Amino acid sequence: MKAKLTLFLLLLTILSFNIEAQTWNAVGTGMNNGVLTTAVYNGELYAGGFFTTADGNSANHIAKWNGTAWLPLGVGADATVEVLAVYNGELYVGGSFSNAGGVAAMGIAKWNGTVWSAVGASMNNGVRALVVDTVNNILYVGGRFTMAGGTAANYIAKWDGTIWSAVGQGMNTNLLSLVMYNGQLYAGGEFTQADAQPAKHIAVWNGTSWAPVGVGFINGGGTGYIYSLLSYNGELYAGGEFRIADGNTASYLAKWTGTVWASVGGTMDGTVYELSSINGNLYAGGSFYHVGVLLCNDIAYWDGTTWFTMATGMDGIVYSIINFNSEIYAGGFYTQADGNPMNRISRWSPVTSVLNNKNTFTETSLFPNPASNILFIKTSEKIMSIRYLNDEGKQSDIRLENNSINISELSAGIYILQMNDAVGKTITKKFIKE
Repeated sequence: MKAKLTLFLLLLTILSFNIEAQTWNAVGTGMNNGVLTTAVYNGELYAGGFFTTADGNSANHIAKWNGTAWLPLGVGADATVEVLAVYNGELYVGGSFSNAGGVAAMGIAKWNGTVWSAVGASMNNGVRALVVDTVNNILYVGGRFTMAGGTAANYIAKWDGTIWSAVGQGMNTNLLSLVMYNGQLYAGGEFTQADAQPAKHIAVWNGTSWAPVGVGFINGGGTGYIYSLLSYNGELYAGGEFRIADGNTASYLAKWTGTVWASVGGTMDGTVYELSSINGNLYAGGSFYHVGVLLCNDIAYWDGTTWFTMATGMDGIVYSIINFNSEIYAGGFYTQADGNPMNRISRWSPVTSVLNNKNTFTETSLFPNPASNILFIKTSEKIMSIRYLNDEGKQSDIRLENNSINISELSAGIYILQMNDAVGKTITKKFIKE
């Protein structure tokens, strides 16, 4: 009991000091249309998408941010850029274009920081996913194509820096996401077969053949598309447009335990298009409003046990999340972030550091305290998320209704209540459950 109390007091100290508020900020004047993908290359942030202007200047479907302004990459691409990845010191660009920088390049091209060039004989259709196998120095490419460099390759191919090769028999339709996990290649998408065998929207390549990963995914309408795959904390995560994973309820986001797909800390209410691991947290972007009871608006992050909001979120879909210069950049189709104008891209930045919760929530109090059933919260701020910690350090979300919480089912004892407002400011208060 003494050890538990010591841990609890330590948690209280951590929560009470060095709290850093954050908010969304503009990245120049942004883009005139959606941002689908981002990557860091040669110390600069690159963005691709539907847009044709960045900072009000011509930038056809791709641009780079040098820290102060958006710049074009020559004449850019002649159609949408959907995915970016760095391989062998060059930036590889995939999408639905047929020309990049004046160079004929169907579906894929590369940029060396100065000029564009083709990647072999390219594809016969668009590219949607790229991932690098760093152990074997291979670039895997997925998308809507059935030919790569003149070689038959059904929706997936590999590039070794010189030649294109097929990856088994491939899939029966579009591939949308790729990730390396535990030394193997995982693919997700619209497909229902891999190597001509059933594989419901997800499959794994062991170097010689494709195999299904669990039973797979379905949605209410029979689909179960996987838009994003991520290796996080030693587990495989999948985001997409599904409601059921391996027969279990796991709406739009699931993780692979090694034997079965399972939900992740509460169901979402809309499609997940992006997953990213940054500083020990999993970030999810998409077209959802809630994770469980938490209102988050298209973006949220998971620390392994609890979901958190990022201010009031966005007013439109988030497609890309990346860490650049210690800030989190989010791209998509939104025009507002946290209620402020942000044209399709913004950055999550620290705004202040506070000590002992000064200058966070003003005049915040809990009453009655101690309490047995309903605990009321008096505050001048709008609470966006709330959770409690018990004396063992266990964290749990709790529903806020009319600035009150129902604590009737909690065991008697001392608890810490942590509240976050619309700009990420935090306060902790102690309460006693009778």
